[in-house]
This record gives sequence, structure tokens and C-alpha cells, in this order.
Amino acid sequence: MYNKFNSLVSILLFTFIVTSSITATTVKKIKIGFFEAGKYDIHSILRDEYFKQLESLLPDSIQIITIPEGYRSADWNRPASKKMAGELARLKNIDMILAIGPWVVQDLLDAGFDKPIIGMHQFNPKAEGLTIANDRPKAENLTVHFRPGKVAEDIRALTKLMPVERLGVLAFSSDDTANSVYNHIKALGDQLGFKVFSATEFDNEGTFAFYKSYNTLKKKHVDAIYLGPLWGLNSLDIENFFEMLNKEKVPSFTDEGSLLIRVGATATNNYFGLISEAYYNAYKTLEIINGTTPADLPIILRSNSHLAINKHSAKLCELKMRADAYNSYEIIGAENNSDITPSTLSELVSRAISQNPKILSQIDLLDAAEAQNAIAKSSYKPQIYGDAAYNYTDNNYHHNLSNSSEKEIFTSALHISQTLFHLKNSKRLKQPKH
Repeated sequence: MYNKFNSLVSILLFTFIVTSSITATTVKKIKIGFFEAGKYDIHSILRDEYFKQLESLLPDSIQIITIPEGYRSADWNRPASKKMAGELARLKNIDMILAIGPWVVQDLLDAGFDKPIIGMHQFNPKAEGLTIANDRPKAENLTVHFRPGKVAEDIRALTKLMPVERLGVLAFSSDDTANSVYNHIKALGDQLGFKVFSATEFDNEGTFAFYKSYNTLKKKHVDAIYLGPLWGLNSLDIENFFEMLNKEKVPSFTDEGSLLIRVGATATNNYFGLISEAYYNAYKTLEIINGTTPADLPIILRSNSHLAINKHSAKLCELKMRADAYNSYEIIGAENNSDITPSTLSELVSRAISQNPKILSQIDLLDAAEAQNAIAKSSYKPQIYGDAAYNYTDNNYHHNLSNSSEKEIFTSALHISQTLFHLKNSKRLKQPKH
């Protein structure tokens, strides 16, 4: 009897060990890469929320692994984005990729990436040509999303909040996206009785430049601005951008949500949008892991609008809101400027330069001249070089907080010289007047 009992215990123990071993080996590991056009605070927040939501949805039998070699950020340079897409397409140890922002989805498809692509935070997937008839993604391995009528909802909310006769539109130009959005808003303006203006300026690398574009746009004397994602701007640039708009008393309405409202945008219709977007895409990721073809997944995100106003920015813009706005909008307070840590002089000088479109344009000319210099050396063309200097004349730099470009001195010069090898023909070009 004792031997039988021992045999039974041994069999049960062996069965438990084998079962546990089988269970342990059935955990499915999914390796996810991440690709963005450039670093952007909202991308980071959205990515973190996505993985948080995904972990909460996944069963114990599935484990998510993010691989370091699957991470790419193109620093807002389109040629770099295309190159990185090719690198990702050649990776073998990757199961799917999370692609956030402009360019990256199209660049992955062009590079032949054939694993699932979860396209997030695309401002207008339809305008970028990422969908075809019946709102289906253009590639079987792709899923994207959009919210029908979102821009129209934003514009109607904007016009209820503030009187608008001349609306400015600044949207990151990605292929035909900017023109499509601009034409759509222009049509809405025709319906609602206001004019719409836009501007599209680029830096030397061909990337949309918000400060330059605004400098062009403000010549149209717009009384409010509608903004798409502020791609290409870092945290300080974004704060400075809204500070500039508020000083010029131009209220801003952002397509994005809570983060931009808290740093100075006047209003948004998408306050909790990032949470909805993260959960929606986490759910679709789980469906893909379970075998669903990405293009078969729904791409319409039906989330409720949530209105929010930055009360401090509205006050700076002298925006007179109707009393009922306070009942229907989330009212966000803003930090008092006296509590802000004073910047160093070098930071203020850098900010003054970044906010001054005239300075930026002259620096661009110098950069372009320097790029041509290498060509000149190889073909005996005149040599071109330049220099620039910036000085702030007030030692009491706290005054700079109220006007970053006040009492400034900026000088720049282009120099051209040419030397011929034959002495009898040697000559020197006159330098242009500075």
C-alpha cells in the first residue's frame, strides 16, 4: 500500500512538473519596435500610455518585449527617416512596429516593411494617402485611425468660443496634408462667415518651420490661429511659441490636448484625446497578436470631444468669453510668471534668436552659403563664407522676460573671394558692403 501511495504521489508530482513546464513554454513573446519622425513630448506621453494600456489588456500567455535595435527617431529630417525605415525593414527579430507622427508610416511602406504597422497620431491619414476607398488602409499590414469630422468640430468650437473674422492655420506640411487641411477649413470658413489664411515655410532641411510660417502668416492680421500638432518643436520652443502668441494677443486653438493647453495654448477640443488614442491602438495591437489582419481592423475612432481653456492665456489675449463657456469647458489655470525660475542669459539669447524670424532667415542664408562653399572649392568658383554675431545690450537680463528680442544687436556678413593661379591674371573680387 505504501509503495502504491508513493507511486501515485510520484505520478502526480511528475504530471505537475510537466504541466508547469509546458505552461511556462507557451508564453508568446512579441517584439515591438518604435519609429518616430523626431522627438516630441506628446509622442513620449502617448507611447507610455499605449504600453500601459497594452499591458493591462494582455493575458499572462503573451509578453511584450521592446527591442533597443528596433527604436528609431529621425530628428525631423525626412532623408534620415527614409534611411531608418530601410534599416527597420531589414531587421529580422521584430514582430510589429509602432509608428508615430508624420512620414514614418509611408517611409516604412516604401522601404518594404512587411510586418504589422500600428500608425498612431497621424494628423490626417486620408490626406496623406494612407487609406483607400471605404476607409481601408492602403496596405494589408497597416492600421491607422482617424476621427470623422474632428477638424469641423474643432472649428465650430473655436468660433463659439471667440469671434473670428480672419483665421490663421498652421499645420505641419507632410506631402499633401497641409493643403488638404487648409482647403477643408477654408470651405468651413465660407460656411461660417470668416476668411482663412495659411503659410508654409521650411528650414534648410526642408522641414516645416512654425516660427517662420507664423511670421509670414501674421502679416495677414489674423485674429486667431488653429494649430495641428507642433511637430519639430521641443518643449522650450513650444512654450516660447505660445508665449509669443499670447504677447501678441493672438488666441490659439490646438488640435492636440492637455499638454499644450497647460503650456500656453488658449483652447482645445481634445483634452483627453491621448488616453482614448492609446487605448484604441492597444486594443488593436492585441487583435493583431491574436491573428487579425491589420487592414481588417476598424480605423474610425469615435471619442467624445472635451473642451478646455487655459484661463491665463485667454486673459493675456484679452479674450472675452461668454458666461456659458465656463460651464461647458474645462478651465485650466496657469502658473504665475513670478514663480518661474529665471533663465540664464545664454538661454534668453538663444530664445531671442529662435523667436526672431528675421534672424533665422539670415542664419539660413549663411548656412546655405556654407553648404555651397564645398562646391566652390572643387570647381574654382569664388569662395563664400560668412559670420554672424548676436548681442544683448541690457545687463539686467530679467527685462528680457517681457520681450525676448528687446535691445538686441544682430550683425551678419557674407564674404566672397576668388584667386586665380596665373599672376598676370590675379585679381580679387571686391567684398560686398556690410
